[in-house]
Amino acid sequence: MSEFRLTRRVQFYETDSAGIVHFSVFFRYMEEAEHAMWRAAGLSIAVPN
Repeated sequence: MSEFRLTRRVQFYETDSAGIVHFSVFFRYMEEAEHAMWRAAGLSIAVPN
């Protein structure tokens, strides 16, 4: 299995007052990375018509 990396900047609104990313945001990160991985592989997650 090959490695896939996605680099992104944490947005201010994703953090709490201590500057720590809220745990619920990690699910969005995972979904964003999954979609980017499929696109990089030339595949689509869209349901065909």
